[in-house]
Amino acid sequence: VVNMAYEIAKFEQFVIICLDIETLRACYALGFDCGAINNEDNTGLRSAVQNTKFIVSHWLTMRNTPFAFFEMDVWFLQSASTLPMVAKLQNMGQNYNESIDMLFAAHQNNPTATNIGFYLVAASKRTQEFFSHCIEESQKHRPRAHDQNIVHNMLSYHRAYRRKSRIPSEKQWKDKPRTPKPENPIEFAFIPPHIGVSSTHPIPTERTVFVHTLGTVPLQAQHGKRIHAKELGIWHGAFLGYYARPWLFRQRYTPTPAFFKHKFLALDGHPLGNAISISEIFGYHNPRHLKARLAFLITIAKATGRILILPKIIADYHLYFTWPFLDLSSLQGLCDFRETNFFSNPKSWLNYTHPFLSIAQVSYTNKAIGIRFPYTQNSPTWYTSPNYMEQSNHWTLFAHLMDSLLSDTQLILLHDG
Repeated sequence: VVNMAYEIAKFEQFVIICLDIETLRACYALGFDCGAINNEDNTGLRSAVQNTKFIVSHWLTMRNTPFAFFEMDVWFLQSASTLPMVAKLQNMGQNYNESIDMLFAAHQNNPTATNIGFYLVAASKRTQEFFSHCIEESQKHRPRAHDQNIVHNMLSYHRAYRRKSRIPSEKQWKDKPRTPKPENPIEFAFIPPHIGVSSTHPIPTERTVFVHTLGTVPLQAQHGKRIHAKELGIWHGAFLGYYARPWLFRQRYTPTPAFFKHKFLALDGHPLGNAISISEIFGYHNPRHLKARLAFLITIAKATGRILILPKIIADYHLYFTWPFLDLSSLQGLCDFRETNFFSNPKSWLNYTHPFLSIAQVSYTNKAIGIRFPYTQNSPTWYTSPNYMEQSNHWTLFAHLMDSLLSDTQLILLHDG
């Protein structure tokens, strides 16, 4: 995330706000700029998140510091400076007609529904008062309210006073803020919903600046935000070497060559590539067929020490990812794996123009293994074990042949740079 903030979003300075002492110590040990808010009352994660968000925002505006805030499940695809209306924030004036005070993300399916996963703030008396009101509303009047609802209602409250509109009664507006009348009401705007995409089903385009993956389950859950971000190609790996892109780290990290020497395994031979179909004659609508094919791939990956690229699942009119069908946590200790769209993501490529250094196609029959190198061979070379009949375990034979035959020409070998 730190690398993304500097290299992709192009922020000049980036500070991590930690919610617990363990995270703070880890960031400090890695040399990251970081800070934390004291949460001695131990009111829980949700309260800590929204209190920290409001307190830090108010603290920065009090020090006349303009800033951008984003949560850790927001992923940038290009520089934040490309956001529309940013120039207005960089040239703040005291006249409301000259500029706006804050720029907020909106939801993909509702361009006026506030999403506070990302916002830009200009430091002024108006923004100081705004976040002061958010703190008061959150801590004093509505401690159980969601921070996003507090901000959304506070924005409407300030805008109504700025435009001198009629303020609805509490009976008409149940979530009406209980803070005093703002003396310096703010002006704000929303980022277009396809420029900043916030959704449970995000649809990014070539002009999208960031994606905020939404959901009601934890980040690392089976159907959580992490796997969604990976399949969209916007995930920045949690450890160095998840993606084999050495040039990404040239300015801030010095990874060892081992990070880029990965061996991968993917299914081949289907018209749709790395895919398993249950819409064909053999295995038609048979879940056992699907489980058997997946078990076969997982076993080969384990026996050969390769990283499995999860296949697509084809069922009639629909194309699925594997994870709705397979409990990914069950693969722990069996084999490492990558998301289905891994090879479609340039982050995984060997360099800017070539995804891999070498590729081999492998066929397995009852008694032999055939290996073909697509760019040098028209047909596979078949190898048979002379001791096949003495082997009690087919997988032992397969692993032995694969490791010996592909020791120098692995399926995919990524060298240093």
